[in-house]
Amino acid sequence: MAQNFQFVDSTSVDKTTRKLIRSHVMKGKNAGRVLPRRSKLRTDRYQERVLGDERALTQRQPPRTTRIPRNLGSVLLTISLPPLSQQSLDIADRYFGYVAEKMYPTRLGLPINEAKAIYLKVMFFDSETSQCSVSLMQAFNEFFLTHGRDSPTALQYLGRTFGIVQQRLESSKALEDSTIGMIISLITQEYIRQQTQTAKLHLEGLKRIVNLRGGLKQFESNPGVLYKICKTEITYCLESGQPQTFYRNTMPQINKALEANGFDLDRKKVISTLLHKNIDPSLEDLLVDVCGVARLFNENKGQQIFDLVSFQEMNITIFSRLLRFHHLSAPKRESNIEAAYHIGMTLFMMIISLQHDNRRILDFPLVTSTLRNILAEGLGDDEGELTLWLSLLGAIWCLDDPDPSFFHTRIRMMTGRLGLGTWEETENCVRRFPWINFLHGEMGEQVWGDASWSPGGSWSPAIFE
Repeated sequence: MAQNFQFVDSTSVDKTTRKLIRSHVMKGKNAGRVLPRRSKLRTDRYQERVLGDERALTQRQPPRTTRIPRNLGSVLLTISLPPLSQQSLDIADRYFGYVAEKMYPTRLGLPINEAKAIYLKVMFFDSETSQCSVSLMQAFNEFFLTHGRDSPTALQYLGRTFGIVQQRLESSKALEDSTIGMIISLITQEYIRQQTQTAKLHLEGLKRIVNLRGGLKQFESNPGVLYKICKTEITYCLESGQPQTFYRNTMPQINKALEANGFDLDRKKVISTLLHKNIDPSLEDLLVDVCGVARLFNENKGQQIFDLVSFQEMNITIFSRLLRFHHLSAPKRESNIEAAYHIGMTLFMMIISLQHDNRRILDFPLVTSTLRNILAEGLGDDEGELTLWLSLLGAIWCLDDPDPSFFHTRIRMMTGRLGLGTWEETENCVRRFPWINFLHGEMGEQVWGDASWSPGGSWSPAIFE
């Protein structure tokens, strides 16, 4: 039987006909068959190969565990937290390894891991709080490690945080400790972004929540939250000059805790060394306690005088008393001597409780300007020692100031007037005031040395006047 071949002429057909022809040809054994895209096929084969490699590795190696971050490793072993991803742990580790160090000093030998544990319990109270805290920590990391305060990524994380907090405030959890922890973190980042007015709005909301809970005393069972509430407001008061709302004075309890550990402020001994004994009684009482704290550190170097709780109680108590005596936006006190002691003790407490060098984030310009104004007005010819102490503290606080001449000039003048030719003589002079040798001594000697050289590079004769 002869084979007859027929040919299809597709050169003159339209688009629709050509489509029908192709459809007809595909029928038969290819009916219903789906041909995947080449790109999809390559991806699937790649994934199969990767999964196969991972299965082979799993058979040869022991199961992998979550990598413990370097800065949080020992802390995570002592506390219980909600489940966190490796990415969240890395974000928190980065935050504690760099950002937190810029905010809190570690030179007084305090148990830093205990501080981290308290902080983590507040920041990772539950899953919602954890989500908020991770976003905030990532925002902090972006602020300080990448593009600064205007980082788009940081602002994106902050926007996400605002949404979480807003939902929380509209829920039945609005008054819970974890919600307060979120708000405190928001206030902190507003400080760092120098958004004082926004921080004030958040702080007002925090105050309303605390009042609805029945006041500060309702937080005694959760010291981590209690201390953060107080410290957050103290920071705002020092930044803005406004009076304090959350006043807290636990000095009797602090004294008992010190005595239980074999330490004593020895107020009588301190009073006998005071240079001025006719100042306001409440200010003198403060001065005795602050000098007593400094004496404890000087006479017990290398020993742990305060645990973390008592140290924070001491800081909050003294700052509260300082702010009650005089807040920085109030009219200036008539006595320059009292104003000098007040700003000097304020600066002393800031140096021991905050960073005071190039790692410092917050500058507290109102504190610095108040100190400068008091020194500029002068304390009188007979107040060389008090002026020298204030000038040294100011120079230490402003160690990275590009123009340190304001404090250096006064240090040089006072050492010359008092006949102090060496750093040892200078430091012995200022020990009558609040001064911790191992904390202030090294930096004090540095600024004393810088101040003792004239701008031309020669030794200044002023110190021998």
